Amino acid sequence: MNKKIYLYFHDDFDGIVSCVLAFYLLKELSFKPIIGKPVYSEEILSWRKLKIKVKKPFASLDLPYRKDALVYFDHHSSNKPSKISKITKYWKFKQADSCAQVIFDYIKDKNLLGKKSIFRELVKKANIGDAALFSKFGIPPLETIKPKRAAGKIAVLLGNFKYDKGLRKKIINDLIKELDLEKIAKKNYIKERYKKIWPNIKVSLKKFKENSGYASQLHKKFGLVTYKTLSYRFMRFAPAVFYPKSLVWIGLVKQKKIYSIKISKNPWNHKSDILFKKGLHIGNILKKFGGGGHASVGAAQFTSYKKTKESMKIVVKEIEKNLLKLKSKSKE
Repeated sequence: MNKKIYLYFHDDFDGIVSCVLAFYLLKELSFKPIIGKPVYSEEILSWRKLKIKVKKPFASLDLPYRKDALVYFDHHSSNKPSKISKITKYWKFKQADSCAQVIFDYIKDKNLLGKKSIFRELVKKANIGDAALFSKFGIPPLETIKPKRAAGKIAVLLGNFKYDKGLRKKIINDLIKELDLEKIAKKNYIKERYKKIWPNIKVSLKKFKENSGYASQLHKKFGLVTYKTLSYRFMRFAPAVFYPKSLVWIGLVKQKKIYSIKISKNPWNHKSDILFKKGLHIGNILKKFGGGGHASVGAAQFTSYKKTKESMKIVVKEIEKNLLKLKSKSKE
């Protein structure tokens, strides 16, 4: 009889795809995978500190390492574990465009699952969304907010129905059965939800414009946009719609009772790539506040507005300092 294993995953599109790949991988390894709960971005600190209860044995997917995990896959550079415990038998950490890519590479390395090509398209879509490779594939900023493509529609739904755990499980189960995003995007439960969100998105876009901008001439010179999203929906790529020439975005965001600082480069402005290649690492900056992420995108969570606001000031100063240093280096 196959042993049960519970899958815990990040709540975003990459986490969903990672869950699907891990399901097939673990079945191949003679486990009986059971879809567990999504872990939300604002719960990452609690997850890291083992404060979120789990059913065991379990797999940790697209999340910081926990020493009690039997299976572990992740790709966030600031989350690289210093040591792997004896409990963790199946794992791979690698800096990659997505966690789905890490699992796919593990499957290839171990020569598991004969028809690996069936997962390739799913992994590609996870890479585009998680590493913000939109410009490379000719996807404009507004497509990430009002998408026409199947992967985009599902990603937007996950963001707008953030705490709908049933939606995530349904998408995962459908993907396990069909491995076809186009078919899933045409299902009634996706289409009906998608129709509901556009009026709210229009309001959120208007409010975003009112609560964002260049805080100073120095920020305008650097292409540094700051914004607040406290009473409307968070849209990660909204800054690119209103500030196409910007390089870096820093936001103070409230989701439920959790406050976050979210930072990202502008993936449509290739001048930002130069800054990050020269050493700017957002994940490492936010690690000081209990957060993390990649070189070009990251987040940190807080429980009070006051603490978030104070930390935001420090983060902005840190980014300013880094940008000044990098600009002066480029003149040498």
